Amino acid sequence: MFAYQFMRNAFIVAIFVSVAATCIGHVVVLRRQANLGDALSHSALAGVALGVVMNINPTLGSLLGTLLAALVLELLRRLFPRYQEISTAIVMALAVGLAAIFSSFAGSGQSFQSYLFGSIVAISDLERNLSIGISLVVILVTLLFYKEIFFINFDKNQARLSGVPISLVEGLFTLLIALTVGISSRSVGTLVISSLLVLPYASAMLWQKSYRGTLLLAIGLSILNSGLGITASYYLNLPPGGSIVVLSVLLLLLSAVISHIKHRPKAKA
Repeated sequence: MFAYQFMRNAFIVAIFVSVAATCIGHVVVLRRQANLGDALSHSALAGVALGVVMNINPTLGSLLGTLLAALVLELLRRLFPRYQEISTAIVMALAVGLAAIFSSFAGSGQSFQSYLFGSIVAISDLERNLSIGISLVVILVTLLFYKEIFFINFDKNQARLSGVPISLVEGLFTLLIALTVGISSRSVGTLVISSLLVLPYASAMLWQKSYRGTLLLAIGLSILNSGLGITASYYLNLPPGGSIVVLSVLLLLLSAVISHIKHRPKAKA
């Protein structure tokens, strides 16, 4: 399997994207914003369709779509500060509408399946380098703002009183989520990336470790899911994105069963 360059590229990209997605995903899960990934993934699809229409690299179109969606999200959050979930619903609705319009202009001969469900084994050198570069940026920023993220995730009011620039940090991480979703459209798929953001961290939470321990475990599980998913897709001729998600769900169920057995009350003699 590793004798082929495209498989080596797939594994390298999978590792970097998995780590970046988990670094961002734990913020999404703890802030209860799982729908944010869906909104941005639909925006990525609209960007892909626009890229096809304009005859530019669809991955660059995906990045453009998610970045514009992140900007709109932040503007809407300021318009509805007490009802921020409205902004997610508005962006998702707009993205779905634009995706439908742009895809109709692209013509019936154009196929978006590789961007819907991912085609990590067919990525180009440009897409590989973009994935690695953006993933490194996401990981680095997460490390730099580790304490601020921790504070905001668990006590937003106290973080504000302590002088943490909450609006700046939240805006920055919305941007990072947009970049992660945008660059993952080709490798993982626009309909799959939101699952990659949530499932590994959800599995790790069931093991009831510390904040740092849960994050590190989630990164490990995400890499494991991606590696096994790509391996299964190679030997069983399955879509890589779908394989990764199914394995992620199975691992989540396995973690839930083990957690239940481990923490169930012991019967008295």
